Amino acid sequence: MSRRSLGSRTTKMEEFNSFIELMEVVDLPVVGNKHTWIKSYGSSSIRIGRFLLSGGLVNNWKIVAQVSGNRDISDHMLVWIKASNLNWGPKSFKVFNCWPDLDMIEFKNLSVEEKEGLEEMFTREEIKEVIFGCEGDRSPGPDGFNMEFIKRLRKVMGKIVSSNQTTLILGKQILDGVLVTNEIIDYGSREKNNDLLFKVDFA
Repeated sequence: MSRRSLGSRTTKMEEFNSFIELMEVVDLPVVGNKHTWIKSYGSSSIRIGRFLLSGGLVNNWKIVAQVSGNRDISDHMLVWIKASNLNWGPKSFKVFNCWPDLDMIEFKNLSVEEKEGLEEMFTREEIKEVIFGCEGDRSPGPDGFNMEFIKRLRKVMGKIVSSNQTTLILGKQILDGVLVTNEIIDYGSREKNNDLLFKVDFA
């Protein structure tokens, strides 16, 4: 470390100490570990975590020390304040039976039609309204595409879907591809042709 950087660091430490004195806070003694931060493999350790308390708070709460715990998975140690063990006398304890009479409370209810409406299937118009009402620039889904991409994809969907595709196409089923494949295999067996069947995707 150069003399210039060391001098700058010393100046900032002096400014910080002056600020602490100006605020009239105290740094109470530490019980337990003297350091609150340990570098990897314990090569170095310093005291970073601490409480700076006002004299009034120390007196009112009867605070006597700061306690530094043991190091766990973090390189920082937990620090807490310790108050004197004063005997405040017997602790008052009483149970109040304050359960209200629910029969006297009028709750709002749904009508039969409203209850049945909660179990109805969503209509195509409702689904369309929700999807196209979503903001397009929000976080993408698990596939990495946001709603704006899906809206734009709808405009070109007819150009990128093959007429032979059977999956997720209105009026077609995924099993149609399996049936067509079986027919092709059966035809090749009957004709005893030297056919090559290359499976890419049934869909």
